[in-house]
Amino acid sequence: MAPETTTLSSGYKIPTIGLGTYDSMTGEITRVVHEALKAGYRHIDCARLYGNEDVIGEILGKQQIVPRNELFITSKVFEDSHRPDLARQSCLDSIRDLQVGYLDLLLIHWPHSVKPGKGQERLTPEILDNVPIMDTWRELEKLVDEGLVKSIGVSNFNVKILEKMLPQCRIKPAVNQVELNPCLPQHELVKYCHDHDIAVVAYCPLGKGKGDVLTDPTIKRIVERRNQKGGGEDKVTEAQVALAWNIQRGVIVIPKTANPARLEENFKRITLTPEEMAEINAIKTRIRYIDPAKECANLKWVFSPKEAECPVI
Repeated sequence: MAPETTTLSSGYKIPTIGLGTYDSMTGEITRVVHEALKAGYRHIDCARLYGNEDVIGEILGKQQIVPRNELFITSKVFEDSHRPDLARQSCLDSIRDLQVGYLDLLLIHWPHSVKPGKGQERLTPEILDNVPIMDTWRELEKLVDEGLVKSIGVSNFNVKILEKMLPQCRIKPAVNQVELNPCLPQHELVKYCHDHDIAVVAYCPLGKGKGDVLTDPTIKRIVERRNQKGGGEDKVTEAQVALAWNIQRGVIVIPKTANPARLEENFKRITLTPEEMAEINAIKTRIRYIDPAKECANLKWVFSPKEAECPVI
């Protein structure tokens, strides 16, 4: 059975549930990607930053489970490659390492940039660069023209940045990938993106596996209530509930796990009632795991647009 999909503004379809590959070690990612393809995943979320695209490419190149035209492969241009020539090279390197011929989706990983070669260093004011976002974006538009990329988008972009960016785009972003889960719902950002036909992809849709989302009392109460009614057979999990909440509000999810059983659980779609959706929407806990301002106060504008203006669009 073909996976559930969302149609992007570019006209291409993106599977609603994908596999996150951040922070996956070589041996682990080899097994996980293989198991995910067998379980039905067709959407693999990658990035130059993750340092494992070559390993993923070996799997994709050798596997005979899924033809290329049934896969949806995403990569991202990291913050030290925002200059147009470096953004182009990042794309070409990803295509080569992933052995895919083209990318289904290429994202600008962060709105801020750092100097070339400084991407793995601790963020400090000294390494920040001043490459206008639109310089990078126009290069991505050229990559679409050349057939190297089917769709382009952004990641970690707030409403204020998008408001300034969209009028300047020849090809508007098809996707904004951001941290989203019941403890960081970002309702305003999701609504803005949907109102402007920008699909939203949630990274960390289960938090960081350290509690909070999966141990939230509301999530656990819904799970317990459902499993008591279910007679013990098709038990739902906290992860399934959290993922269903995002999917039912029109958000694509890319959970990450190294556990084969959880791979299958995460891929199994459940449907929440309107009452359950309202319960989750009422969660008050707010936690953001990924925030560059924790390292460098100069980057408060990335997630706190009221504190400062984005310096370069």
